[in-house]
Amino acid sequence: MKSILSIFVFSLFSLFIYAQTSPRCQHQIGPSFLTTNDSIDVLHYDINLNIIYLSKKTIKGYTNLTITTKINGLSIINLDLLKLNIDSVKVQSQTISSWNYNDTILDFALNNSIDIGDTVLCSVYYHGLPVKDPSGWGGFYFSNDSSFAFNLGIGMQDNPHNYGRVWFPCVDDFVDRATYDFNIQVKNGKMAVCNGTLESSISGTNSTEYRWKLHDDIPAYLAAVAVGPYVAVRDTFNGINGAIPIAIYVKSNMVNQTIASFANLKQILTAFETYYGPYRWERIGYVGVPFGSGAMEHVTNIAIGLGYINGSLTYESLFAHELSHHWFGDLVTCSSAGDMWLNEGWAVFSESMYQEMVYGKEAYKDNMRGLLYDVLKNTHRSDGGYYALAGIPHNLTYGSTIYDKGGTVAHSVRGYLGDSRFFNMLHAYMNQKAFTSQSSNEFRDFISSNTGINMDDFFAAWVDAPGFVHFAVDSFKTGNGINPPYNVEVWMRQRLNHKPNYANSNRVPISFMDNQWNRVDTIIEFSGETGSQTFNLAFKPSVVFCDLEERLADATTDYAKLISSTGQISLPLTFSKMDVAQASDSSLIQITHNWVAPDSTGINYPGLRISTRHFWTVNSLQSSNFDAAIFFHYYKGVDFDNDIIKNKDDSLVLLYRPHGSIAWQRTSFTKQGNWIAGYMKVDHLKNGDYVLAVYDYHYLGLNDSQLMSDDFSFKISPNPSSDEFHFEMNDEFPASVLIYDSVGKQITKLKMNALYINHSEVNWKPKGLAAGNYIVVLVSEKGRQLYQTKLIISK
Repeated sequence: MKSILSIFVFSLFSLFIYAQTSPRCQHQIGPSFLTTNDSIDVLHYDINLNIIYLSKKTIKGYTNLTITTKINGLSIINLDLLKLNIDSVKVQSQTISSWNYNDTILDFALNNSIDIGDTVLCSVYYHGLPVKDPSGWGGFYFSNDSSFAFNLGIGMQDNPHNYGRVWFPCVDDFVDRATYDFNIQVKNGKMAVCNGTLESSISGTNSTEYRWKLHDDIPAYLAAVAVGPYVAVRDTFNGINGAIPIAIYVKSNMVNQTIASFANLKQILTAFETYYGPYRWERIGYVGVPFGSGAMEHVTNIAIGLGYINGSLTYESLFAHELSHHWFGDLVTCSSAGDMWLNEGWAVFSESMYQEMVYGKEAYKDNMRGLLYDVLKNTHRSDGGYYALAGIPHNLTYGSTIYDKGGTVAHSVRGYLGDSRFFNMLHAYMNQKAFTSQSSNEFRDFISSNTGINMDDFFAAWVDAPGFVHFAVDSFKTGNGINPPYNVEVWMRQRLNHKPNYANSNRVPISFMDNQWNRVDTIIEFSGETGSQTFNLAFKPSVVFCDLEERLADATTDYAKLISSTGQISLPLTFSKMDVAQASDSSLIQITHNWVAPDSTGINYPGLRISTRHFWTVNSLQSSNFDAAIFFHYYKGVDFDNDIIKNKDDSLVLLYRPHGSIAWQRTSFTKQGNWIAGYMKVDHLKNGDYVLAVYDYHYLGLNDSQLMSDDFSFKISPNPSSDEFHFEMNDEFPASVLIYDSVGKQITKLKMNALYINHSEVNWKPKGLAAGNYIVVLVSEKGRQLYQTKLIISK
């Protein structure tokens, strides 16, 4: 289900605008306050209603319930019914003399108790004005012109939010499923449209009774009725299990625009059957209703706002979202509100999946990239914080975390497993768990048992914890062999975005390429903050790309492009752009906007503020004559650059490093814009990391480089060493040596000792430190970086 939700991401001064304007279904099921689901199971509902006089905004009739028990000795029946007037109650066709009803729960005694395996027929006669949710979204509606009446099976504000109970007595939760008969009387000239198949219509003098039957079982919130001046737009879909009728009910003057708006419906159905398995329901159906705030996925009778059926494909993703619920949500239903991402996150994911088949793989990637961008930029704002998917707070059951982040996590499950395992698993899941409810943990365990890949660590990090992980190739090294196979060791780095712990059992796609465009795609596995793995290749790689095809929705927005011509290049949603000056042959450029803080190797000295929120990585396979300028966007906005841009007198600079084991250095740039927003232009793009930083205006007058003579030198000896290092420089100005490990953690600070004119030195013993590469940074007394180099501790 979707309610209207338009999220407009700020315009980056004509660089990017991304907006989600699709209506969004919203049905929240809160903590169950109902007492029915522990003792009884309704097997079948026979709903008989008079909805003739729409101007009175009332319904009248009765519902027969075929009930069995979950316990022995059941003597009391409890049913959910909300604020309707009860006329009488019957058990086994015998009127009972008393019942209790508090506008929420109806309970009555049986003449004889029943045991497990027994059934009893109960009938409730009632009338009244069915309610709408206080929020205005959900419940039972009568149009002001008395032309329509319809229900939406949830209430967004009520607690609990299941809203089958607003129009018939039921067990109103996710777990209890039943089949249905609907017998609805309406005024002649109107039609009643319900779930399932229209069995017959019986016309009278002033009214017509429409009889519908739904043969497969559903929870009560998915039952539906719509009354209006309807005609059916019919077709047939030849699905995996045979021909399935299509019926879309709209006003008679909307037939042509309905055909146009649903032009791709069969392709969407083919996509979902291909990805998820056969469509299991007896009809494919939508019904247009006068509702301007979204849609609801009632089984075989999706309620869709008439305004969205406008003759264009504008709301096609809404139609696809609701249809996908016939797998995620209707066929296999989440077992509680805390598991709602299994319904709604996977329906959002399906909005991209259908596009992959109908419009191509790039359409899928573009849609998913835009979704991830929106999640990283806006979800914590709209939901008021960072939340795990499982066990979401009641008031956020249908927030952006569940929908949008849920959609990106579903995408990441695909990337984690790989397409073959992923789609085979979904087919098996829909087949084996059809017509049941499942929890998030049960879904996790099913994936593990079906694919042979243990999903405990993935779910712990991606589903059961807030925030986002971030993956990057830190560096790689090819062995000294001159003949294939070549041993290539790749070092990975994990960073965190509002996440409490590092993820384990990571499976990150990487791609090796050489200058002849040989390519190998594989998976690197590691746990924790860092890790490495060695691969045997038939060629020596020139570059290693991290997740080149964007298969994981980590804290990055990436864009990869094959460039073979000059001119300006848009790099959507990466806060950057390019201007290619020279390109006689093809070059592959991957730009990654990293939504995490970089490490601060070599730059933690007074007056300099490095971004704590984002940086860029350029990774490319360039032709010999490729040359391009790259522009990095800065913006003094919330959650962007307001952490470093404080004062108009501050000096904004751009720092660069070739890879993560090298200290940051200031790089040449041209600033375009004012102190609030603009671009930092680098004339010649190079592979490596780029980050924004600001010099506090209190330090702008400093120029420590003037302290250094033209013949300045700084030496380390011996290097490598396993015991002691000697640092010396040919000057005596006050300075210190900072030593960092490979991930940017400062190990020590050593003050250089001026022993005589033009000479300073200091000794250092690396006690207890592991063998490996370390970074040495020489800084002045004022904290300005003067020189950097590498130090190696040998075994």
